[in-house]
Amino acid sequence: MRAKLIVLVSLVAATLASGLSFIFARILAGYWGRLITSEVFGQRSIDLILTIVLAIITNSAASVFVYRHTARKRKTQAVITSIIGLLLSIVMLSVLGWLFPPVPLRY
Repeated sequence: MRAKLIVLVSLVAATLASGLSFIFARILAGYWGRLITSEVFGQRSIDLILTIVLAIITNSAASVFVYRHTARKRKTQAVITSIIGLLLSIVMLSVLGWLFPPVPLRY
């Protein structure tokens, strides 16, 4: 098993997912958020959906990368990469949420 590849790819995917989610959440909290959101579908719902979708997309891409670059036990390594990447994404988003508290909504 290629442990270095799995750890490195999972770390890159988690960093990318949490960073993009954080940046998009901050952008949507500003001017663009007022244009997109409505009363029924609030700002925090869009942030949550965006975070989940970005985490799934980046970890899926990381799993495909590991699957294509390993010779044996491909499926196992891809699943391990996905699980580690999702756990690291949750940890990184928690740390970012702690370091940078949410911006109050302005209407």
